[in-house]
Amino acid sequence: MRLLLDEQFSHRIAEALRADGHDVRATGELGLNGAPDEELLVSALEQGRVLVTNNVADFVPIEREWAAGGEVHQGIIYTSDGSVPRAVNQMGELLTRLARVLGEYPDDDALRGRRIFLSG
Repeated sequence: MRLLLDEQFSHRIAEALRADGHDVRATGELGLNGAPDEELLVSALEQGRVLVTNNVADFVPIEREWAAGGEVHQGIIYTSDGSVPRAVNQMGELLTRLARVLGEYPDDDALRGRRIFLSG
């Protein structure tokens, strides 16, 4: 599975996961910081990447809208600062959990049209 980290995540997280052999990009590395949420989800789909975001409030309604229209996203992994801090100085737990998900879902389409919550 390939990941696209939303702009709330440091590119260092993507770099650390790539160092372990995973195909992960951050929005800033692709010039997508500041892109509208739906555009970001479309870009992730076009690249065959599962979106990792901390922005549950905005993406859940987009997911519902897409599903109602018969559209399918590549997958979304939601995070929460309360259970998995994303700060660079605390990113160890986030890296561990994302690596676990990547190991559990190795196929590119494993989360297509699905979402999971990365929590405690």
